[in-house]
Amino acid sequence: MRFILTMALILISWAACQVAGAPEEGAAVQKVSEEGIPHEAESEDPHDHGHQENSAGEIQQEEHESHEEHNHELTDNHEETGVDSGDGHEGEEENAIELSAAARSNLGVTTATVERGDVAVTRSFYGWVRPRPQDLMNVHSPISGLIRSIHVWPGEFVEEGSPLITLAVPEWLTLQEAILRSVNEKNQLEASRGLLLDMGYSEAVRLLGEIQVAHKDVEKIQEELNLLDQANGKGAVSVREINLKRGELNAAVTTCRSKQVLALTYGIDPVLLEEYERGKEIPARFDAALPPSIRKELGAIDYDILDAETRARVAGGKLRAVGASPDWIEELRKGNREALMDFLTIRSPHAGLVMNVDVSVHSAVNAEDRLMRVIDYRKVFVDVEIPEVDIGKVMNRASDVIAIQIPALDGGQFLGKVVYLDTEVAPDERMAHLVVEVDNDETLTLRSGMAATVEVPLQIRRGVLCVPAESALPDGVETVVFVATLGGFLRTPIEVGAKTLDKIEVKSGLSSGQEVAVRGAVPLLLAFQERGRPAPAGGHGHQH
Repeated sequence: MRFILTMALILISWAACQVAGAPEEGAAVQKVSEEGIPHEAESEDPHDHGHQENSAGEIQQEEHESHEEHNHELTDNHEETGVDSGDGHEGEEENAIELSAAARSNLGVTTATVERGDVAVTRSFYGWVRPRPQDLMNVHSPISGLIRSIHVWPGEFVEEGSPLITLAVPEWLTLQEAILRSVNEKNQLEASRGLLLDMGYSEAVRLLGEIQVAHKDVEKIQEELNLLDQANGKGAVSVREINLKRGELNAAVTTCRSKQVLALTYGIDPVLLEEYERGKEIPARFDAALPPSIRKELGAIDYDILDAETRARVAGGKLRAVGASPDWIEELRKGNREALMDFLTIRSPHAGLVMNVDVSVHSAVNAEDRLMRVIDYRKVFVDVEIPEVDIGKVMNRASDVIAIQIPALDGGQFLGKVVYLDTEVAPDERMAHLVVEVDNDETLTLRSGMAATVEVPLQIRRGVLCVPAESALPDGVETVVFVATLGGFLRTPIEVGAKTLDKIEVKSGLSSGQEVAVRGAVPLLLAFQERGRPAPAGGHGHQH
């Protein structure tokens, strides 16, 4: 009966701790007593009702009376808990504890299946957490100015592109004005260029028209000269009249040829030119040719346009270098004067946690002054110290996947991947460094400087029986697990082999397919340890 009360008290106390949000079984048991033993075992005299003399007798008496009432309540209601040690029942195994399915569910006891798997033979090393070099950001002021506002403070997480600090920069207007002036100049030059093109195209059309007229004049004079030659054979015209007509023909041919040469200088194709001479219709806009003078002026304008565009691009590049957004610069390049502003918002280059803010509102800063420090902790490095004598073993490790335990986080476990092993050994410490990359959790728990226990796998034992590490508990010189039975659990000693942070090899004591307690194993062990202690004082348990 004493064991019934003890077990009920332990399990109910443990369940209450679980409901209250205790993170680990060990933490729940600690609330039962500092040593992990229930308080009713503290009384020594079975006939003394809490009046034993000590340095705080009165207080102990009150605690004993209160505890006595609790024992009566547990005794009257022990059937509801579903817990029975089997005390008083002959033939029941000493290592068995009865626990109904309902009680196991209420208490949150969970089990895992004993199965075959791979277990790494590991070697433990010391390490510590540090940020990756590429994730350290010292945010500097790109330009002199005055702190207008600070948008984030230490401890806040910022996303890439989030505003950090706004600077008032009156001198910044100079760069913006340079963009606007260059854009305006470029627009004017492009307008002038368009006018010149129109003039050049119209001049080419006019010249083609003149060439067609001159060609027709030559044909007409040639026909007149032919008629005069026929009349001269009959004595109807004089030689002087024929010679004058020949002079007109020569002049017309010369004029036509000079215009043809001029057309070639415009860039008109000779084949097209011949077609136009023969009467091909001339288009209203001839884009294939321009007068030399127009081409020269266009060349000068094109140079000026390129120069204006370069000046605008340089000013935009300077703005971009100090953190101006491309969209805003594009608005300036469109000539939008409404986009002018005298302040600069500095944004985070990528996501991270704000660690330091080095300035205050209204303080003046110079270019390159540090404004704040941001660290991206979503991935971290763990630096592992490897003694010189172990370098060979680590280099020949069985896997690059490394198990890491953080003592400061109640043994919280992470998995990392080897990045590299130092190529040199520190002469004073005789240590090399193995660098492991680890994905942080959602709350970014891993922080710079945290100590770590790192398990480097030296060998993989495959196809061995294994159980979760938290299910195997030390009990004196033995390691035990609690095997699930039809009516509860059975304390079972095991022989262990290789150990990792999450699994233990079982050499003997278990069979594949058995179920062992995982969560809730610690209270079960404490109950069995309590079985061997002296009976509580006063004998107030009720016999059933």
